[in-house]
Amino acid sequence: SYIFVKMKMNKQLYELVSNMQYVVNFVGADRGGRTRSGQMQGTRGFVLPLPVTEEKMAHVRSLTKQQVADAVEEFSSQFAVGDTVEVTKGPFKGMRGNVSDAAGEDITVLLAVMGVETPVPLHASQCAKAEEAAEA
Repeated sequence: SYIFVKMKMNKQLYELVSNMQYVVNFVGADRGGRTRSGQMQGTRGFVLPLPVTEEKMAHVRSLTKQQVADAVEEFSSQFAVGDTVEVTKGPFKGMRGNVSDAAGEDITVLLAVMGVETPVPLHASQCAKAEEAAEA
C-alpha cells in the first residue's frame, strides 16, 4: 500500500515519517549503492522522496475512484434478500444463513448462534453464495 502526503520536506519531517510504524521507505530516487551493472548493492539505502505532480495525483485518484465504484457495484448486485450464504471470513466463518437485508456492501445474515436465529451484520466481502462456497 501507498500513502501520499502533501508536505514541504525537511530533515525532521523525513525522520518523523520514516520512523512511523509500518513505513518501509519512500518512493523516489534510490541513493543506495549500486554495482557496475546497475544492480542494488546491499540494502536499499537512502531514498530521496520525489514530488508527485498534480497531474499524476489526479490520475491516481481517478484510478482509485474507479476501483471503489467497481467494488461497490460488484457487492451491491452480489446478494439479494433470501439468498443462502456461507460466511468465508471472520469469527462466523463456515456458518450458513439467509440474507435478511442487503444494502450495498453491507448485508445482514440470519445465523444460528447458540441455537437462536440471530441477525448478524456483515460486509459482503465476508460472504459467498452457498452454492459458490460449496464448489470452492
